[in-house]
Amino acid sequence: MEDVQGLEIVTEGTDTGQLLVEIIDGAGEKTRTKLVKSNRVAANLRSNRWALSLSGLPIGQIVRIKLRLPKSEKQEAATIHFIY
Repeated sequence: MEDVQGLEIVTEGTDTGQLLVEIIDGAGEKTRTKLVKSNRVAANLRSNRWALSLSGLPIGQIVRIKLRLPKSEKQEAATIHFIY
């Protein structure tokens, strides 16, 4: 998966707030980033899709990805799509 250019993460119901992403590579190195969506965008224009470009990030072979929605009161399913 070294040629992965980005991630598209689709959450089940969250379209605002923060999504914390932690990517662990084959060497055990962790890269953390925070994606933020504002609630100032009109509700009908919001999306539950979160995009993350991996270009410029020091990531090798992706072994594991951890996601966290810090403000979410319940656990929520998410789908990760790899962009090549």
